[in-house]
Amino acid sequence: MSYRVNVQGPMLLAQAVIPHMKTNGGGRIINIGSTGSLGAEPGFGAYTAMKHALVGLTKTLAAEFGPDGILCNTVCPGFIATDMHEAANARLANEAGESLEATRKRRYANVALRSAGMPEDVADAVAYLAGPTGRYVTGISLPVAGGVPMGI
Repeated sequence: MSYRVNVQGPMLLAQAVIPHMKTNGGGRIINIGSTGSLGAEPGFGAYTAMKHALVGLTKTLAAEFGPDGILCNTVCPGFIATDMHEAANARLANEAGESLEATRKRRYANVALRSAGMPEDVADAVAYLAGPTGRYVTGISLPVAGGVPMGI
């Protein structure tokens, strides 16, 4: 993944929509980060730095445009059972010479719920932040990760 996708795209989109949101009395910006936005993992320095930058951008937008009624948050998914995630599990199982179930068990050992989430879990978090019940939530990074990393 690139800087253009992870940081520059959300920044340019915010620049484009904020004037319209201000004119219309407010709005919501919800960026998608990852658990990499909240911590660090060896071997993922560039990715982690970009995801931390996205969180910093989101918090700054929340502080700057909150008075205009613009709420800005980041949703941070962990392991989510998508085709891409399952392909990664299969590749890792093959590389480790173990069953797919053994790989899942190993990968999810540090997940409090011991499983991957579903895409609907991420969608529900976005809907909460975008909807009326999220009207007083801004500047946060919301993990949707079943407790990964534990303690966040």
